[in-house]
Amino acid sequence: MSERRTFMVSVPSDMDRSPVLWAARAVFAQAGWVEGEAGEAVVAAMAGCEDVVGAPGVYISPPLDSPGFVERMEPAAGRLLVVGASGMGGWAPAQAARLRGAEVLQLAHVDPRLEVAGDVMASIQVLARVTDRIRALVARL
Repeated sequence: MSERRTFMVSVPSDMDRSPVLWAARAVFAQAGWVEGEAGEAVVAAMAGCEDVVGAPGVYISPPLDSPGFVERMEPAAGRLLVVGASGMGGWAPAQAARLRGAEVLQLAHVDPRLEVAGDVMASIQVLARVTDRIRALVARL
């Protein structure tokens, strides 16, 4: 029997039907990974749940500016893709840089849902870019 490989995807609550969330789940599932059952991974990570913090995953707009958050994420940094947008609440590029080994994707000109207002094609390109980075992460694991 093969080892169960668990991943986490964390998005803000208003992104629960986001194409980015769907893409992340699909890429991991195609590679044989099983999504963790911890609900909101960011909340669990902030509470210091080591089983969640150690899981590889994708964190969309994590609260990097919250005290202690980056420190709790550091043990899994090499297994994370952290995505945020300049101007997005909670996004702190200097804090993201502290996650040595994590892949950090900072997007410009996108809204908190990682979409480009009024431009469907640009939004699709953002989704493709994030999905490519998720694929690269899964390939490394």
